[in-house]
Amino acid sequence: MALLLMPCVAGAASYYDLKGKPSLKNPIVLVHGASMGGAKLKIGFLRLGEYFQGIPEFLSQTGTPVFVVNLPTDASIQERAQVLRMEIEQKFRGQAVNLVAHSLGGLDARFLVSRIKYDKVASITTIATPHRGSPLAEWAVRNGQRKTPWYWLLKLGGFDLNRPRFVPSLVPAAMEGVFNREIRDAEGVRYFSVIAVASRRRASLAPILWFPDAFLRGENHPVMSREDNDGLVPESSQEWGTVIARVELDHMGQLNHHFLRFPPVPEKSLSMWFQIYQNLLDR
Repeated sequence: MALLLMPCVAGAASYYDLKGKPSLKNPIVLVHGASMGGAKLKIGFLRLGEYFQGIPEFLSQTGTPVFVVNLPTDASIQERAQVLRMEIEQKFRGQAVNLVAHSLGGLDARFLVSRIKYDKVASITTIATPHRGSPLAEWAVRNGQRKTPWYWLLKLGGFDLNRPRFVPSLVPAAMEGVFNREIRDAEGVRYFSVIAVASRRRASLAPILWFPDAFLRGENHPVMSREDNDGLVPESSQEWGTVIARVELDHMGQLNHHFLRFPPVPEKSLSMWFQIYQNLLDR
């Protein structure tokens, strides 16, 4: 699938200022993906600040309430979805919300409305969510079970492949054979997705993601290993519902994190979030 770069709207500077833009009808709840620090982005021993770097401040310029949940680090999708429900109810007490979820968080959001039957969600927007799994999960499960040198090397770096309980669920066969068969779209909820890819060739993939990208491409999945990805999630796995944008951003750039990236590209990150806001405004 060809990559379409996101169009600019009135110049890059407009993405830094949403003041004066209309408020959304419903609050935004930001749902983070896998992070060893929950709502704080932590990878192994690396602490990189807020998971959604500057995004709540950016979106709240419209006057729209923006809330970032804090989900369990190593829990299953079901466990994370249960905490998601509790945090939304405590914050908004029966008010309908727009869920904007990154990566694994998109699966938590889908589980919330489908299996838990939480009916106060107006829309779910997923960003680079592995709706059909990722071969990288197969790599993680295999190396974790066999305690390979990669397992011990990552453990020295502060990351235990066997600890996160959600990882086996992300194996493509499990996603297609179990999760997607059981977790059906909820009636009355609008589903949107943002698809993102990046590449070392185009210098859009941060160095910290070069290794997972190489592992992903080294797997033998008949489709996903041969296509573009964002460093973690293959392109074809990211689509769910109406696709509202296709962007050239890696898995961290989507969060406005530009660790070891020179030069940083915050305008691309905020452009993506502007388009998410615009889509929700039009609904």
